[in-house]
Amino acid sequence: MSSSAFPVDVGHRIRKARRTRGLSLRTTAELAGFSPGFLSMVENGTRTLDRLSHISALADALRVAPGDLVGTSLPSTSPHWDTATRDLRGTLLAVSSAVRPHETSAELTSAVDDACHLMNHGEYLILLRRLPSLIGRCTDLRQLLRLYHSVCVPMLLDIGHLDLAAFVVELGRTHAEVLADPAENAVNTLWRSKTCTRAGAWTDGAAMAERALGEFSGSPAVRGKLHLAAAQAKVHFDQTTAFSHLAEAERLAASAAPEPLAALPFTPTLVRFHRMLRLYDVGRFEQIIEAADAPYDVTTRMYAAGIQLMVGCSYARVAGQASRAVTHLQRAERIAPLPVRVDAHTRQAVSALLGTQSPGRTGRDIRGLAHRLGL
Repeated sequence: MSSSAFPVDVGHRIRKARRTRGLSLRTTAELAGFSPGFLSMVENGTRTLDRLSHISALADALRVAPGDLVGTSLPSTSPHWDTATRDLRGTLLAVSSAVRPHETSAELTSAVDDACHLMNHGEYLILLRRLPSLIGRCTDLRQLLRLYHSVCVPMLLDIGHLDLAAFVVELGRTHAEVLADPAENAVNTLWRSKTCTRAGAWTDGAAMAERALGEFSGSPAVRGKLHLAAAQAKVHFDQTTAFSHLAEAERLAASAAPEPLAALPFTPTLVRFHRMLRLYDVGRFEQIIEAADAPYDVTTRMYAAGIQLMVGCSYARVAGQASRAVTHLQRAERIAPLPVRVDAHTRQAVSALLGTQSPGRTGRDIRGLAHRLGL
């Protein structure tokens, strides 16, 4: 990319964007992976940004679209999930459904705990790189089911690999039946329900979750998540029952024992996030906004990001609230970047905000979000 492709005031645009953000030159350089001296020369016009990777890194640091820095349109970037999941897909297809020996170890348990921790923080790309090896050497059925149900399925649903998520659910069903553990079977039914719902089979998803609730009387955390799954499906055709399931999940969450090593643990904050999702499903955006400032637990980043995301998406649906929408969407993105960028709600909200043609900083922020989402 030649230097002549860019106007001479690129450095001025960068300095203006940096000062608008309230960032020092040193901080901006560190965020972009540059030396302060290099960035200073770029701002002063004595060095040219001639690599697309440098432009994108600086745009990400300043949270603007690259085009706002260089004065010309540049290609958007987006995660290549198909490439990233190739090795995981191959590993899962090669997994035998035969009974595995119960050979656990402290090292294996620790590795699975780490995977759950990464899931709670939305570190999808790290997980996609680690899971093939971890699954391939996992010789304990319970630990393998933790990887399937707590990490693989929710992540694959989030990044849009519904077919692979459904395949993992069926693998988990086979292994859970071998253990003959009611709790493991209930958890597998939970994810079968959520996978059906994501595929649009709402009545099947609801029936699975409600049948499991009738058969399983154990762990309050599992029962609570089954109520959330039932609500997720029911809201599409029976809102009254859906919100009754949410109320029961709230009751269970208030007294459920902590799950310190669980991925996506059952907590009041999880239930609050699901209530926001269901309110969004039925168009009650004002109710979500009214609850925006209520305190919540930020221990699980995925939940904290989800709450900020739903508030931002709700503001995006209210006329004249683009600035507030962007503020909350950016907060969500800072907490859990990749999950927020691949979320369908985010993409719908940012697409709508692009249509508002907001001026000034809000417009630049919207274009920056759109670029990072690959829109």
